[in-house]
Amino acid sequence: SFLLELGSFKGGSALVIADCAAEACPEGPLPCLVCVDTFLGDTAMWLNRNVGWRDWLMMENGLPRLYWQFLANVRRRSNVILPLPLASLCALRALSELVVRKDVPPPDFIYLDSAHE
Repeated sequence: SFLLELGSFKGGSALVIADCAAEACPEGPLPCLVCVDTFLGDTAMWLNRNVGWRDWLMMENGLPRLYWQFLANVRRRSNVILPLPLASLCALRALSELVVRKDVPPPDFIYLDSAHE
């Protein structure tokens, strides 16, 4: 099955979804959970709206390390989770075209947890 998460941050919800989906298919095939996120954080983090929020970005050479943290966090389900580092709208446009062309099936499940601002 094809599952879609919009807004993955560091992968906590992705792991819950991937675990549940994999356990629901013990005989296989394993589902594919596409996790869409820019992995750039949000405005509140960049502006440090609350003390310490900017630290969540784990900045290195001017760039957040959220993508690398996400990969480390979901490593045990890397056989199910596929990160797609795009903005939600860009990802949805691309996936829509792939569905229309029948390159991928429509998602069986969509979890929306993006743009909290």
